[in-house]
Amino acid sequence: KKLIDMGCTYFKWDALDGWYCYSDQHNHGDRTHQASERGDRYGYEYVHIVNNIARELTQYNPYLVIVYDITESGRFVGLDFLSQGRYFWMNNGASGYYDYTNLRAKSMRTIYYRYNQVLPSALQTAANYPHDRRNQPKDRRSLGSQEYNIYSSLVGGNGFWGNLGKMDDDERENVGQISSKYKRVANSVFAVRPKVTGSIGSSPEVYEFIDPEKAEGQVIAFSGSILKTTYHTQPIQLDKLLGVLNHSYSVVDNHIRFDFEFTEPDAVRGCFILGDNQFGASIVKSTCWLNDIRIEENSLLKIINGAPGTVVINWQEKLGQPVFETKNSGGNEVVITMDNYEKGVLIIVDMKECDVSLKIKSDF
Repeated sequence: KKLIDMGCTYFKWDALDGWYCYSDQHNHGDRTHQASERGDRYGYEYVHIVNNIARELTQYNPYLVIVYDITESGRFVGLDFLSQGRYFWMNNGASGYYDYTNLRAKSMRTIYYRYNQVLPSALQTAANYPHDRRNQPKDRRSLGSQEYNIYSSLVGGNGFWGNLGKMDDDERENVGQISSKYKRVANSVFAVRPKVTGSIGSSPEVYEFIDPEKAEGQVIAFSGSILKTTYHTQPIQLDKLLGVLNHSYSVVDNHIRFDFEFTEPDAVRGCFILGDNQFGASIVKSTCWLNDIRIEENSLLKIINGAPGTVVINWQEKLGQPVFETKNSGGNEVVITMDNYEKGVLIIVDMKECDVSLKIKSDF
């Protein structure tokens, strides 16, 4: 409770082993009871003691997250603890065991693949080491291995584990950037059960977490082989969609269409779908991946692209005439055209450079 008062809201309980205690001094039997009885009683009481501690702490702070490590012998599992906290299933230990391939992350997804319809991902904690190829010998390097590990955590478990000191600043920054985008949709991801296509290591293996009413969530696709494939999400509430980060896409008949291209085996593509949009403008197509989309103060839509491409924006009539502001290194790399449609204007933006900051203000 002192730590909670200091601001701690996340606790991982490890090495809480339920080894039998036969003492006659620990309130689970005295000298009038046989040692075996005292041990059995302790094994029974131990589970309730841990659960009651978790219950008291979550009553003390309802926003507390308590994770109980069940990765070794002597631990217990059961539904009682899940009413207060989460179980920590596994970590891939890459930095400790010098296995920097994608294999350990792939095997960890088995937890979510098998149990996602039984236990919500919010109750299944596991951790990958988000290493990059630079940590591997030259003959074992795998492009995109860091993203493969990051997104394996984001389909369930939501943990990173390992010696982060073995990563350089760029690697840690990349983990932070992807995780920050995920956190924008995490509440919707936690609230739904995933639609899973394929199996572990298949081509493709797709996890779709989308709240269709909010048009918010994520789609993460893996492939065990070089592949081009098209994926359509479930129908969504289109007027709630703001846009999609990290992958090109288009809206087709109330679905979001992704054209995934995996250029090597054991690759991954991640897409964060921003929804719950009250603004009145939606990005309905992008031929490039977008690094940021957000509504700022004073009715301002801000878009930052991660690669050259074309963005199509559905600008509703209620927003009035759009006013544009662009910021980029070149000066003439942004071409904007507008087409009328039934309920407003389609704004077509051709951005020929990366990291273009486009701001569109409503004059409403």
